[in-house]
Amino acid sequence: MKNSWLFVLAVALMLVAGCSAPSGPAPGSSPAPGSNPSEGSGSNPAMAEGHVELTDVPSEVLIGKPVMLKWRVTGDGDVKTAVVYSTKSHADVDEPTMMTYQSSSPKVALTGTAGDFETSFQFDEPIKVYVRAYAIVGDKTVWSDEGVVTIVTKMSAPATATDSSADTSGSTY
Repeated sequence: MKNSWLFVLAVALMLVAGCSAPSGPAPGSSPAPGSNPSEGSGSNPAMAEGHVELTDVPSEVLIGKPVMLKWRVTGDGDVKTAVVYSTKSHADVDEPTMMTYQSSSPKVALTGTAGDFETSFQFDEPIKVYVRAYAIVGDKTVWSDEGVVTIVTKMSAPATATDSSADTSGSTY
């Protein structure tokens, strides 16, 4: 009986010691080559991972008119891409997700290969809309910077080189 208790105690100690052993590499050691996912496997890691950028975002659009957005996706592999938008800015979010933004463009998921894409949507009230394009290139999700579109009731007058209301006579009043 005494020996069986010693055996159970020895097994329990080995089990506890095995469960508390560190699972990662020893502190101060470097990972094995190729085990770091941020290391590229070849020529241009940025190209392989993908990139997305907004290429055409209007600053103002009239209520009820389409907001036309264009963006470009680069990278190797199959592409799934769309535009998401919100009435709140999330420009400070380093790694946004689909849940960060309230809505997505009507063409929810455009697929194909890297290239230029476009979509449109419209609003029926004056509002400021914050937009981002995202793409899944291969198995990596990438996001564009945030763009801003203001939905207005009347377009702002374009700036001109000369203002006809300005007094150019040099007179002082």
